[in-house]
Amino acid sequence: MLIDWDKMMPTGSLRAGAVRRFATGQQISVVYVETDPQARFDGRPHRHPHEQWVVVTAGLLGMTCDDNRFELSEGEVAFLPANSWHAAVGVGPSGARYLEFSAPPRLDLLPDSLVPDALEFPREERRDS
Repeated sequence: MLIDWDKMMPTGSLRAGAVRRFATGQQISVVYVETDPQARFDGRPHRHPHEQWVVVTAGLLGMTCDDNRFELSEGEVAFLPANSWHAAVGVGPSGARYLEFSAPPRLDLLPDSLVPDALEFPREERRDS
């Protein structure tokens, strides 16, 4: 089945300047992200119980995972283990387009989902603590 990202409804985004579109199957989900060069990144790490693969399709994406910082360019792939602290921290001068594959699927990203948000932020950064 072909996914036409232009026909997929945008889902919530962690930052202004990024558009995220979501698709899911029974075993894995994928988010297509388009981020403008002017997008603001706070660098806040988060984690979730899903392993995640990030595939950059255009531009440059800066990331952290646990204590490692790295940049991904077109065609490069990063693996983020389940429950690892990670964050997107910036994009290159032309922005970035990338795919985030998550297993099990991120059902919390479905529009009007009743599944609780899977993201966890460090305790000292939580507003509700």
